[in-house]
Amino acid sequence: MSSLLTFSRSATSSARRTFASSTSSTPVLRMRARSSGSRFLFGTAALALPLGILLLSQAPINLDSSPSHPVKSSPSHQHGGHTITRKEVEKHTTKEDRLWVIIDEKVYDVTDFIDLHPGGQKIIMANAGKDATKLFKPIHPPATLEDNAELVHLVGTVPPLAEGEGMTDDEKRIAKARKALGHVDLNVNISDFEAACKDILTDKAMAYYSSGSDDEGTLASNKHSFSRILFKPRVLRKVKTVSTETNILGHKSSLPIYISPAALARLGSEDGEMNLARGAGETGIIQCISSNASCSLDEICGVRKEGQPLFWQYYVAADRPVAHESLKKAMSHDMNSIWVTVDAPVGGKREADLRVQLKENPPTDTPQQKGGSTSEQMFSYVDPELNWEDLKWIREESKGASLVIKGIGSVEDAVMAIEAGVDGLVLSNHGGRQLNGGVPPIRILQQLQAKHPELMKSTKTQIFLDGGITRGTDVLKALCLGATAVGLGRPFLYAQSGWGTQGVVKAVKIMEEEIQLSMRLLGVTSIDQLGPEYVEVLDM
Repeated sequence: MSSLLTFSRSATSSARRTFASSTSSTPVLRMRARSSGSRFLFGTAALALPLGILLLSQAPINLDSSPSHPVKSSPSHQHGGHTITRKEVEKHTTKEDRLWVIIDEKVYDVTDFIDLHPGGQKIIMANAGKDATKLFKPIHPPATLEDNAELVHLVGTVPPLAEGEGMTDDEKRIAKARKALGHVDLNVNISDFEAACKDILTDKAMAYYSSGSDDEGTLASNKHSFSRILFKPRVLRKVKTVSTETNILGHKSSLPIYISPAALARLGSEDGEMNLARGAGETGIIQCISSNASCSLDEICGVRKEGQPLFWQYYVAADRPVAHESLKKAMSHDMNSIWVTVDAPVGGKREADLRVQLKENPPTDTPQQKGGSTSEQMFSYVDPELNWEDLKWIREESKGASLVIKGIGSVEDAVMAIEAGVDGLVLSNHGGRQLNGGVPPIRILQQLQAKHPELMKSTKTQIFLDGGITRGTDVLKALCLGATAVGLGRPFLYAQSGWGTQGVVKAVKIMEEEIQLSMRLLGVTSIDQLGPEYVEVLDM
C-alpha cells in the first residue's frame, strides 16, 4: 500500500483544532472554520499516520450512523452516479482538472480539501487519479465518506476490476502467502503468529504492529525482564484440577489476561476489531477497545455477545467539549470500563514506521507544508496538559463504568493513582512505543511489591500490566508480584491478521494451556493462591 494522505495538528489560521473521538474509536481532528460556519474533520488515527491514510469528513459527525444528508457531487463535474472509466480518473491529477481518487469503485473529488490539508499537498497529489481503496478501508468505519460530503464530492463510479487486475507485485506475493497459510493449529506458541504475519502483511502494517520507539531498547527490555524472575515451585500438592478464572473490575474472566487496546486491526484483516470482540466473547476474556480502532463501536458492539463486557481506551482531547462528547459516546455504547491513557501526551519516535513512510514518499527539494514529525501528527489531538485534576470530571461523566489509568511508568505515580482511588491502573510503557529507556512494567510491579507491601495487600485498586508478555509463565510471574491480570496487544493483532476470529481463539487457548500447565508445575490450583513467595527476583 502506498501512502495517500496524512494529517497533523493545524490546517488553516482560520480554523481551531478540536478532537472528535467518533464511535469508531478512531481519533479525528475537527476543524471548525469560523468564516463560513462550516465544520471539517481530519482523521489522524494514531499509528495510522505514518502509514499515510486518508480520512475526509465533516463535523458534526456520527461515524456509526447512516448518512443523514444526500451525497453531493462535484460542482465542476456533475457525473453524479454515472459510470466513469478508470482512464478518465487518471486524467484528474491537478487542481485545474480536479483531483479525483477511487475508493470502493466510487470516484471522489478531493480538490476542495487539498488546501486545508495540514500535512501538505504532496501526498494527495501523488495519489490523485488512483484507486485508494486498499489504503482507506483498513482504517475507516463504513459511511465515513458518504456522511461527510461537504469537502469530498462523489463524482461517479468505475467498473470493478477483474480478479487479480491492478495488483502490485507485493500484493501478489501477499495473496500467494495467504493461500499458503497453514492451519491455525500449527501455531504452537503466540510468537508463531508474528512469524506467520511477516509474509502476509504489507511492510507498512508489519512496521506499525511490530515497531518500538527509537532503537527499540525498551521493547526488548520489556521481554527480557521476565527472564529475571525465577519460580520457586512447591511439590506434593494435588494439582489435577486447576481454575484460571478471575475477576477483572467486577467482571468474570476465564483467564487473567485481556486484549490490550491495540489500534488498526483492519490493517491485518477486514473484520479487524470485530474479530477481537468475537474471539473475546467466545473464550470468556475481556477486550479493551483502542481509541484508534479501525472498526466503529457500532460494528464492534454489533458482534458483542449478550452480557459481554467491553472496556474502552480514552485519549483525552485538547478541545474539552469534544473530549466530553467522545466520552459520552463511549458510555452510550455501554462500555463497562474507561481506561484513560496517560503516557502519550506526544507520540514517540517510531523509526520503523517513519522509514516506511519515507520510502513511499521520498523527500524532495520542493517546499511542503508539514504538520511536524510523524509522532507529533499521531497524537496531535491529545491534551498535553492532562493532569490528576481531570480525573474528577472523567469519573463524574463515566458513572456506571470503572475508571482505570493506563500508562503508569513509575512507583511514585502508581502510589498516587492508588491514593486517588481509581479502580485500576495499568503499569505500561505503551509496549515500548513511547519513551525509550523507560522502566519495564514488570520491574515497576516488583518495586511496588518490595517498597509498599502493605499497600499492595490493602488496596482495592486492581493493578494490571502490559508489555513483553509472550508466555503463560510471564502471566503467572506478574500475578505472583501482585497483578490482577495482564494485557496482550500485538499477539492478538497478529493472530487475527492470519486467521480472523479463529486466530484470536487459538491464541487464547495457547495461553490457557500454558497457564494451566505452569500452575500445576508451580503447585497451585487457583489464581488467588499466587503470591511473592513463589518467585525469586534477580537484579533486572
